[in-house]
Amino acid sequence: MPESATLDDVWKAFLESDRRMQESDRRMREASAEADRKMREMSESADRKAREMSESADRKAREMSESADRKAREMSAEADRKAREMSAEAERKAREMSAEIERKIWASFAEEDRRRQESDDRFNRRLEALDAMLAEVTIKIDKAAILVGNLGSRWGDFVEGIVAAASVNLFARWGIPVHRMTRNVKAFLPGNRRMEIDVLISNTTIIIAVEAKSRLTLEHVQKYEKKLKEFKTFFPDYADKQLIGAVAGIVIDDQVDQYAMEQGLFVILQSGETVTLANDAEFVPKIW
Repeated sequence: MPESATLDDVWKAFLESDRRMQESDRRMREASAEADRKMREMSESADRKAREMSESADRKAREMSESADRKAREMSAEADRKAREMSAEAERKAREMSAEIERKIWASFAEEDRRRQESDDRFNRRLEALDAMLAEVTIKIDKAAILVGNLGSRWGDFVEGIVAAASVNLFARWGIPVHRMTRNVKAFLPGNRRMEIDVLISNTTIIIAVEAKSRLTLEHVQKYEKKLKEFKTFFPDYADKQLIGAVAGIVIDDQVDQYAMEQGLFVILQSGETVTLANDAEFVPKIW
């Protein structure tokens, strides 16, 4: 049989058990403390990481905001720069256009002045040529008058040698073909009434009566208008034709040619060694 436990053994066993319990309590306290420490460390680490993440997020947000602000400022500055460049370019082009328009206007003025000066020069030269021509014609007329004697044929020579000979081409250019030409055509009526036409030009539908004078005056034209009104009374054979009047002169008084054209008459004037029509392309002859 085992030996009986003594009081001392029991006490020792109690003390050992108490020691073990204290050791267990200590270990439990240490484990609890360790757990609390780790929990605190984990909590602190989590708080730290949360702060770091928050700080990182704040930093990144600030960086993004600053970047956005910077880019916005850069874009605004670039837009302002481009706007200034566009405005400057527009102003430059406007100035260039204004300068070009002004240059063209002044060039046009200069060209107009040049043309006006050339026109004046041509007009003056024509006046000088006309003066010389008239002087030459006057000399020729004087010589012709001496040669033919006292026939009063200054205008007769003009009619025969120039007007009559040139009439075919003159009126053909106006679309009036000449089939027949007669000089010094006379007609007589009872009561000692008479009419003489210097040159009579005709075709199948039109007849042109030409009055020629060495010097054509306003009075001559007005008298000739009355003669044209009575023409078909003296020349009934031409009653079915269209009558057109024409006047010719070696010398024509001032404004008389214009008056005659306004009355619907062709005006024949001397030009060098031949004659020409003073009427322009817009002229419409009067049918008598």
